[in-house]
Amino acid sequence: MLWQSVWGLEYVPPRSARKLVSWLDRLFDLPHDDWLAIADAVRRDSSRLERVGAARQRLAAIVSEHRLELVAWFVRDLVDTAVHHALRRDSSRDRESRAAAGAARDAAYLAALAIAARNWLTDADYQELSAPFAIGVGM
Repeated sequence: MLWQSVWGLEYVPPRSARKLVSWLDRLFDLPHDDWLAIADAVRRDSSRLERVGAARQRLAAIVSEHRLELVAWFVRDLVDTAVHHALRRDSSRDRESRAAAGAARDAAYLAALAIAARNWLTDADYQELSAPFAIGVGM
């Protein structure tokens, strides 16, 4: 199985690792316009800021408690790669497009890390962290 050979995921429960690899594959194929739509939705929904911030703090505590720092670094790298792949053809990227890409990348990082830490997250925190990708990429 691919997830068993992915370096950096050995500390993630097997079910979460399989789901994460599958989700990252779909993320890698996400079209440019979908990335921008996700970014737009994330930036428009200011009502989620406080809830996401609290869930993010609890996720950070889980990462520390379960020694998932390497996993977090690895996941961030994979998400950065997926965003770069999706947006590399957009040579007309202005400051607004870069900001949008950053918002989408941050949301994708939280969603991916939520998958990795799923066994330790509450359902509410998992839903909050993965919400921007619930439909388009499937969580």
